[in-house]
Amino acid sequence: MSVSSLHKIPSDNSSAGKERIAWLDIARGASILLVVVFHASIYLDSHGVINPIYWKINNLFAAIRMPLFFGISGLLGVRLLQLDLKAVLLRKTAMLWYLYTLWTAVHWIFGLSQNKELSLTDLLSSLLFPHQVLWFIWALGIYFLIAKLVSVHLRFPVIIASLGIATLVHAEMLLVNYPPFFKSVVYLPYFLSCIWFSEFIYKLMIVGWKRLVILLAMYSTLFYGMYSNIIGPVTQPILNILGLFVGAAISHQIVYIKPASELLKSLGKRTLEIYLIHSIIILSLSSVLDWAVISNLKMADLWILPLVCIIAIMGALAIKRISDHLGVYWLYALPHWLSSLAKAEKIAPN
Repeated sequence: MSVSSLHKIPSDNSSAGKERIAWLDIARGASILLVVVFHASIYLDSHGVINPIYWKINNLFAAIRMPLFFGISGLLGVRLLQLDLKAVLLRKTAMLWYLYTLWTAVHWIFGLSQNKELSLTDLLSSLLFPHQVLWFIWALGIYFLIAKLVSVHLRFPVIIASLGIATLVHAEMLLVNYPPFFKSVVYLPYFLSCIWFSEFIYKLMIVGWKRLVILLAMYSTLFYGMYSNIIGPVTQPILNILGLFVGAAISHQIVYIKPASELLKSLGKRTLEIYLIHSIIILSLSSVLDWAVISNLKMADLWILPLVCIIAIMGALAIKRISDHLGVYWLYALPHWLSSLAKAEKIAPN
């Protein structure tokens, strides 16, 4: 299976191709929404303003949230396999690490404004020990390098090896104590599978309602077994694989539900701008949360979380629009002098 056949998946101009683009954006939109809900839940929990039902929802979608996010990133990044290593470094890895470094500094400055005891050493160490929120961008830069560097003949063994390592980490037979490192290790197989075997994986993701029901039944059964301690954490990678396909299959069906599909498509096209700053906006709402706690507002533990998520997402999109209006493009993309270097790189022969 050649790279040239794979890279056409997201760019098909047929009506089926447009549907494909739609569900890929829906999947990304659903993923970023789940990420915002998760981070908002953590913060609200620290303020004692969250209903336990939200943690049940977070746990239910935990094996869908990041496997789907990384899997879709792999599907949409398959074109990069056609470029030479220098082009991948400039077009993707440099861009991701530039944004990671810039926004880690923004988060650090925000932390100082919140009277947190932070030093310059904390900022510099985040280059090696990724930020608790921004680790996804840090990891994605490494993932693209791995995807390019590994030869075609070694791809399947590398995926098997990465799944094996992920299994050992989940089972705590291989200890990775720092959470961003833990996540970076365990989610690697889903990205590599989707970028290296995109055509095959893509076809498996397109299922009808009958197969979706079967997938949901399998996912629910394994989820119940794990969270009831009937089955050990060694099966977490299997649950993650099921989560990836369940998330993709549901996204494909949402295409036909217009109100939901339009909203999620819109979010899916703006995942980066939401991801980079949503946690800062959530943390900025501490005074609102304190007011809700002190005032003992009726059912605050139910409606505060959706409100915080809406504010975080809308705030992130508003900040992006303002930055575009002011011409501060470098907050979300490489500066012109670097991007011009990346665009100058030519496609390597297959």
